Amino acid sequence: HPEVKNAVMAADVLAGHDRDCMAWIGEHRELGALGGGIARRRGGRRRSAA
Repeated sequence: HPEVKNAVMAADVLAGHDRDCMAWIGEHRELGALGGGIARRRGGRRRSAA
């Protein structure tokens, strides 16, 4: 039952059991948002063109 699962996950967030909301975010993230941010952050320091 998806409604029950959503209610339990929301209760976990509100009660502090999912402190950083990682379970909630993982379940509700859009598929297009998975690749963008993490890959850019792992690139490290940029070198100058000079």
